Amino acid sequence: MNRPLTAALAAFVLAGCATVPDRQSAADTTAEAPKRAFIERSLVVAPESLGEFRLAGMDDFPDQPQAGVALQFNHPDFPDVVISLFVYPVGRVDRETALEQGMEQFRRELAMLSAQGHYADVAYGDETAFDLDAVAQDGQAVVPDLPPEVPETDKPASSEERFLALVAEIEPGMDTTLGRRLPLRFTRDGRPTDSATFMFYRGLHLYKGRVSAAAGALPADSFERFANHAMTRIVPAVQVRNTGGCDQTSITIDSQAGEEQQQEQLMRGIIESARRNEDEKCKPVLDKSVPAGHRAIELVYPASMWN
Repeated sequence: MNRPLTAALAAFVLAGCATVPDRQSAADTTAEAPKRAFIERSLVVAPESLGEFRLAGMDDFPDQPQAGVALQFNHPDFPDVVISLFVYPVGRVDRETALEQGMEQFRRELAMLSAQGHYADVAYGDETAFDLDAVAQDGQAVVPDLPPEVPETDKPASSEERFLALVAEIEPGMDTTLGRRLPLRFTRDGRPTDSATFMFYRGLHLYKGRVSAAAGALPADSFERFANHAMTRIVPAVQVRNTGGCDQTSITIDSQAGEEQQQEQLMRGIIESARRNEDEKCKPVLDKSVPAGHRAIELVYPASMWN
């Protein structure tokens, strides 16, 4: 968690402002709030240039906002390598579930296209975990260092110690750099093709990256490293801002718990909500500003998309 956010939360909690609310009054306040669709609008923002990579195209799908935005990138040294990124909404779900369903959907789509004659001889490699933060400069995936084990101690006594312990516990569980990688080979238009598909759950969206090249255009190891490097540069740089009911926050407090437990539940809820808001970039009003050197596409969703 970034230090300004942590410091602000610490001041709020430790100053005694974070008192346990009355359950009935909290329920009444929620009932008075106008109900909004979970995501009403999103703005997908991408830089024109990312080091060697250039944004070659950025398009939405008319009348299909659920399909999101398709981005195409190229590299001047490898003009025949196709680099694509698809960003589309899935809502607030468990990360592993989102990644699993995203990969299953990709396999179904490829099977359908194969049945229609667009692809042939599809052969999948092993699907593996992939960490954007665990890739060397040359694109080689590396095994990340495990954090040192912290010996168990007695439960922190002070409010400050309890707050910092909760921050340390909650922060690692919300890493948007962790995803999946699936290598494959197929034939299209009579040409064998090497490809790799990547899947990440970031905020409220799935990011599906694909890198493809004619088989043999790059040695296998070089293609793998190039694909890894492309994802590490492109995926973190493409941002999505949102507005809608995703901005609303609720914290559940167990009325039967003791005072200390309720205070911890409240602190945990505040930290998790702040971290989630930071990750999901959901605000009451959509920020439509586009920085210089960037492109953006706004998506407007029908309320019927969301349960």
